[in-house]
Amino acid sequence: MATLTFAAPVDDDLPSQHTEFVATSPTGDKFSIPVASQDKDVVLIFNNGHTSPITVAVVAQPTTMALTGKGSGTWTRPNRDIVIANGETHSMIIRATELKAFIDATNFLNLSYTGGNAALTVLGFLV
Repeated sequence: MATLTFAAPVDDDLPSQHTEFVATSPTGDKFSIPVASQDKDVVLIFNNGHTSPITVAVVAQPTTMALTGKGSGTWTRPNRDIVIANGETHSMIIRATELKAFIDATNFLNLSYTGGNAALTVLGFLV
């Protein structure tokens, strides 16, 4: 699993500033989200250069919770998934109000992939 860095938004009018998509890791990736930045929205942009669709999952944390009160059992929090067709670019926004549902105990936002991600790239922003 590779640790990825969020890009800083740039002014398109300044040719010296640019942002780059980065390669993803087949075993998954993670973005560090410091506590001071957890009040911001996360924007993820994926570019699928692969020859088949790829499913990207933002992994929910914790994945299972015990239910108490009126009833018992467990509840599984769903991941946030997006399917990206081959040759397509798609984005995903995770609002600050829901971000904590996807940040693990060490302040990482974890991504997993299915469908082979050899040519999948990602660009992330905190806004």
